Amino acid sequence: MFIKEIYIKEYEQFKETTINVESVKKNYLSKQILGNINISALIEEYGEQRTDLMRFIALIFHNLQSYHKKVPDNFQLIYTIEDSEGETREVTLQKDNEGIYIKVEGIIGRSLMLEFDKETKTYSIKRRLKNYENTVTYEEVENYLPEKVIFSVFSAHGKYPLNRPYTYKGNPTYINYDISRIYRGNKLKLETIQNGIQKFLELYIEKKEVLDELLRTLSLSFTGKFSINNLDDKDYFISTATRREFNINSENGKEFIENYWNRKKNLHFYDLFFKRNGRDLSLHNMDIGEKVFFIRIFSILSSVVDNSIVLIEELELHLSPSWTNQIMNWIKILFEHYKIHLIITTHNHLIINNLFPENILFFNKGNVQKPNFNTFLANEREITLRLFKNSRKANSAEKRAFELIKHYNKGDSLNQDIIEYLGESYIKVLALARLNKIDRVGKDKNVESDKQKE
Repeated sequence: MFIKEIYIKEYEQFKETTINVESVKKNYLSKQILGNINISALIEEYGEQRTDLMRFIALIFHNLQSYHKKVPDNFQLIYTIEDSEGETREVTLQKDNEGIYIKVEGIIGRSLMLEFDKETKTYSIKRRLKNYENTVTYEEVENYLPEKVIFSVFSAHGKYPLNRPYTYKGNPTYINYDISRIYRGNKLKLETIQNGIQKFLELYIEKKEVLDELLRTLSLSFTGKFSINNLDDKDYFISTATRREFNINSENGKEFIENYWNRKKNLHFYDLFFKRNGRDLSLHNMDIGEKVFFIRIFSILSSVVDNSIVLIEELELHLSPSWTNQIMNWIKILFEHYKIHLIITTHNHLIINNLFPENILFFNKGNVQKPNFNTFLANEREITLRLFKNSRKANSAEKRAFELIKHYNKGDSLNQDIIEYLGESYIKVLALARLNKIDRVGKDKNVESDKQKE
């Protein structure tokens, strides 16, 4: 699954905009680093174009089956998807003023998509389009549409559509895990991510050494312990007032997995248990950044399947540089075996410099382009100055330091009063240059004075 190109005639800040998402062929190094991960990072210095694009994608797939009027007008979306035979097909979705059309390479010519009426439970067509020759229902093209379109976003102001209710008659492809919900109460709610926690535990059993090493980089270790609430099996029933702990490394955990887990019953996880520097730590009492990170990962794992589009806003939210530096490792380990297109937004150089220019879309005043420099393992200053040009403007502290350095005329005082207190930075380089200039002027004056004496 990979989005190749998006054309938007007019939507929010986009006017006659073509976004070429498709990357050039991966080079040897990118294949070694990223493997099979299809990832695109959306970067913008300021503004809301990235959010507009993500919301645009949400509105398309949220309303494609039953609410065509809510799908933005005049667009074209081209993507590739793997069909049931394992063949990769190019799919084109279009909407003009008349209707929504789909074309599947080698399978379906350009056809009008009919709209499902949830009241009559039938498909309808506009009167003026009744003579249109080629029409298809949602079910007829469902295998060529994304299986899931998963959002992990901060939607405090309702930027993104709400999920369909359980009573919805249709296929709710769009799923929104709104992380702002985490901040709206004093309890950690795990109802919607049970499947993701189980997938994580299964992956831990399969790749224990890899995940242990990754957790060690964060000064964490997983104890193997997890707690379950409200089991509905008579052998493991737990009342709502009590919980039972298991450990996947012990006999009781192995017995539980064999007798309950492998029967694919509905599990109700309550907590996971870790250690840091000898101190017990659980998902419930983690730092907010770590907690939000794990919940977002588990929520995506709960729903992700092959042929999905996964869109994540600012995965580094609240995280320290140590955690942020490992984000791409987490993504690769958890999602590399899924055939998905992962689209993220970020401002952080520690994520940007783990990607190549072909993985990056830079939004700048209505234009969308790829960086014109090598981003992979580029240093912070290179990335910041190239992509966030307003960061070149000095702040008040920098301006004051510049002024002080410029007006110093005595080297000893400059060194003692300022240079000794500067961190390694561009400003320190300027201060040292000023010091050298003062020293040279002083030496020149001494030479001239000696000549005059002679």
